[in-house]
Amino acid sequence: MTVAHRSLLMACAVLWAGLHSPFATAHASNGTVIADAELATVQGGKRHLLGKEGAQILFFFRPDQDHSRDVMKQMALCERELSGKPLRWTGIVSDRFTPAEVKTAIGEAGVAMPVLLDAGDAVYGALEAAQLPFVVIADGAHKLIAFVPFMKINFCETVKARVLFQLGEITEKQLADVLSPPASKVGVDLTAARRYFKLAGMLFKSGNLEKALEAVQKSLEIDAAQAPAHALHGNILSAQDKCKDAIVAFDKALALDAAHAEALAGKQACVDKLKK
Repeated sequence: MTVAHRSLLMACAVLWAGLHSPFATAHASNGTVIADAELATVQGGKRHLLGKEGAQILFFFRPDQDHSRDVMKQMALCERELSGKPLRWTGIVSDRFTPAEVKTAIGEAGVAMPVLLDAGDAVYGALEAAQLPFVVIADGAHKLIAFVPFMKINFCETVKARVLFQLGEITEKQLADVLSPPASKVGVDLTAARRYFKLAGMLFKSGNLEKALEAVQKSLEIDAAQAPAHALHGNILSAQDKCKDAIVAFDKALALDAAHAEALAGKQACVDKLKK
């Protein structure tokens, strides 16, 4: 056994000792220190599992899995949206897959992060995750902040919200809004909500942005669980050159419907505009 191999096994043993007990059901508690390890990358060379950046994002996936491929596309978008921030992105995949097939999968998804080969699934096994894909987020001191298991909707938005909260860029309430989107109120007049939504759409098309904004806000006050209304809210704010606020609205739409085309397109347009 090589020195490097022994180092990896020792690091994984420390990680197992720290995480084994709580991970089967609730995973490790916030503040648990994750041990570092040096692994080979599919791009060539070696890289440490963790670094010193303000937030460490460990993305575990399988290149042959539909859920993983879908999430990889979302993570590629999140990489672009969070570019320039003090983050360390790391993909982790089993060494049962060849570098060539992993490179093909990440290339098709547009993922830019380095991807490490998990020798013998040691790191994955230490984390005791029930399924792939998932994300582990740690801080610069390698303390666990959050474990994000696979979910069909709102996966990348959840990761992004937790990262931005760790970096102090969103409030606890904003984080909670993403993690627990408001549901429709019992007994509310949904007809009125739809009426205000349609009115807002007509006003927006006619160029009356202020009135359109008032109407869509009234619609959302009645029923906040409307992805199309949040997307329209975002489009109105974007048209008013308020892209930062628009992105918040688009995120709320995507929290309710991760595949909402109008919200995805509007958000990307705002992200691109803010980069200029």
